[in-house]
Amino acid sequence: MSIQSKTTITLDFYKDAYKPKLLDYHLSDEQSRYAPVPFQALLQCEQDRTRHPIVILFNGVPAGFFVLHGWEGVKAYSDNEDAILIRGYSVNSIYQGKGIAKE
Repeated sequence: MSIQSKTTITLDFYKDAYKPKLLDYHLSDEQSRYAPVPFQALLQCEQDRTRHPIVILFNGVPAGFFVLHGWEGVKAYSDNEDAILIRGYSVNSIYQGKGIAKE
């Protein structure tokens, strides 16, 4: 009989409490061409209040990150003012391959 541990993936708005775990966030050179590490994205969020940083939690630990960008980001792609754009979606390299993005 095999015992499998339950994996929980949840989302939360960024909080300063997540900062220590996000300091060790790494992406490959190839991945960083398409998505910034969280602290680069957080600087943009501070300058643009239509950007909302989201942390992906793997069993309660920050493992991924993305930004929901409101109308200022969407208007280049859509006329729908209720739409929202996902920017900079990434999973920390040490958590890749665990099914986080799929979940």
